[in-house]
Amino acid sequence: MAPTIATAGTRVESLSSSGMTFIPKEYVRPQEELDSIGDVFEEERKYEEGPQIPIIDLKGLNSEDKEIRERCMEELNKAAMDWGVMHIVNHGIPE
Repeated sequence: MAPTIATAGTRVESLSSSGMTFIPKEYVRPQEELDSIGDVFEEERKYEEGPQIPIIDLKGLNSEDKEIRERCMEELNKAAMDWGVMHIVNHGIPE
């Protein structure tokens, strides 16, 4: 079976199962870009603990205090926007 040429929109799974024995050039970063990429793990070592996933306490959503509810919503929104992931506590779902 002859390898197929990758085209725009080709899925990685289909390329993998096509029998290709090389990485198509459109999937390879230029050397100058590779040279400028920093070591993510080295960057994390600069911090004592590294970045921590935000912990969001949802009990504030049920507070009678408007400021507490708004602060909780702001923290939830910030975690979603900045991280896209968070650890949620006091959500009311039992373990």
